[in-house]
Amino acid sequence: MTLSPTDSQIILIEADKALREALSHVLSMEKHDVRGFDHMDAALAAWNPKMTSLIIVELDNFQAPESGPRAIRRAGFAGPILAMSTNGENEVPALATGADAFLRKPLRIPQLFHEITRLLTTPHS
Repeated sequence: MTLSPTDSQIILIEADKALREALSHVLSMEKHDVRGFDHMDAALAAWNPKMTSLIIVELDNFQAPESGPRAIRRAGFAGPILAMSTNGENEVPALATGADAFLRKPLRIPQLFHEITRLLTTPHS
């Protein structure tokens, strides 16, 4: 499945360096500009609201999983947020506090591409 190239940027917040690098590589191969960060503070300090069109956030390292999407929204990001976690019980809190989609890890790349395409092509308020 090939995603269309975009001029937008995807912020990827994933603590696991190997997974962050692998996801960044896969998404870059699909012509996405990906900036990877190992924690929320660095990502929020670096994101450019004029360029960032999607934030992917891993929730497993948050004491309260809903704090990830909530912090992103409080920082002023109005675009789509894709949350991911190894714990399926994090889905409802993530969606209730600002995430637009949730994927359970381990990720399946076709499902990841589907969600990214859907989020980038669906109007977001």
